Amino acid sequence: MNHLKELITNHKDSLLDSHLKYGGVCLSYQESSDLDGRDYEEVCIELDEGNIAFSVQRFKGCTDCGCMEFSAHQVSRSNIVVDYNNEFISSGELYDAEKPYGPYICTNSDCGKEYETLPNNNSDYLEDVQNKLKEEGIGVYLDRSSFLEKINQFENKE
Repeated sequence: MNHLKELITNHKDSLLDSHLKYGGVCLSYQESSDLDGRDYEEVCIELDEGNIAFSVQRFKGCTDCGCMEFSAHQVSRSNIVVDYNNEFISSGELYDAEKPYGPYICTNSDCGKEYETLPNNNSDYLEDVQNKLKEEGIGVYLDRSSFLEKINQFENKE
């Protein structure tokens, strides 16, 4: 989120201008994939109709390599087959499994980064961006129609 703070600082004048005119900026959220197939979240910050100040992206998966798979731990219960000495012979049907837990380890053999919680899965990115803007005194619209209505009201006053 340091990158976001830097972008806010670099665009502070235009963000504040939008805040003073319309009561804030409009945020839009989308999920997409890059050319390598890595999934990411993107939040666009719109100053006025069609004028995007900047957008910020956060890749899903491993923060180092983008891998989407992690090894984890899980308690599960299953029926098994044993012999007359109660020695395991083979697995049977899984009938119950608890939620996986960490540590989570990236399965990319060139990476292997370890996480206590899954990366970028423990917070709402749109909410994170919204909170950073609010910390800087910038109002936020999440509903574009309300934002456009405010722009039209401002332009009709002039």
